Amino acid sequence: MNGVSVHPSFDYVEPNNDIAMLTLSSPIDLTKPCARPLCFDPKFQLTPGQLCKTAGWDLDFGVSTPYILKSATVAIYLGTDCNSYAPSTVHLTSPTKQICTLKPEDGIDICIVGGGGPLFCQHDETKQWSLVGVMAYSHTCLETRMANVFTNSLVYASWIEHEMQRDL
Repeated sequence: MNGVSVHPSFDYVEPNNDIAMLTLSSPIDLTKPCARPLCFDPKFQLTPGQLCKTAGWDLDFGVSTPYILKSATVAIYLGTDCNSYAPSTVHLTSPTKQICTLKPEDGIDICIVGGGGPLFCQHDETKQWSLVGVMAYSHTCLETRMANVFTNSLVYASWIEHEMQRDL
């Protein structure tokens, strides 16, 4: 890795503006089965209740190999709607800059750990997957019906584009 650029207004205590850009020292080999590109469309429109996906390391407490890369389908809740669906489980520090997710009622709950994991949604028309968020914080793995909070990357599109143009 060549560098890290943390958002200039990042506040670790709250946490607000919880987003950073990494500059890699070499390209990622996209021919490998473990790496896939993901679009970033700043114009993507999120809707409450929309089903999207997240991916990360699943901590399975009954397995000797503790970390398994998995994905999960989650429902999107924007702003203060999160508190209606998951009362007392999450505190959005910046409701306009954060996305709250919950597993759908009929969905499978997996324990995704590790901040920085992607939240991605599929365009209705193009069927392309687009990055919409980056995991800021999540519930503890043994709790049920708990919300996860993602930084809404769409809100930071101009900062992301600026950082991509910089020479880190």
